[in-house]
Amino acid sequence: MMGLYPLPRNWDIETFQRFPKSITEIESAAFEFHFFVTRKGEFDIAIKEYCEYCEQISWEQCAGWNISSDLEKRGEIDPILNFEHLVKSLLSFAEEK
Repeated sequence: MMGLYPLPRNWDIETFQRFPKSITEIESAAFEFHFFVTRKGEFDIAIKEYCEYCEQISWEQCAGWNISSDLEKRGEIDPILNFEHLVKSLLSFAEEK
């Protein structure tokens, strides 16, 4: 996820295009790491949520959020903060002992 995390404040189109490409890397790392995880079901859900986010997020959603703060008023979640939450959720499994 080099270049995707830690998060830049705004995403450009080149950064955005890396999301779908990161899925394979995350799934591969998760496969290797899965054996060591104690909460396997929660880990699998976190991986699934990350992959779904990267498959479904659109450039329009990202760019629109940077342009208009009205989206937050309508209850939408900042795509950058949502991504940060997903990554922190994945990283939390690495912190377990």
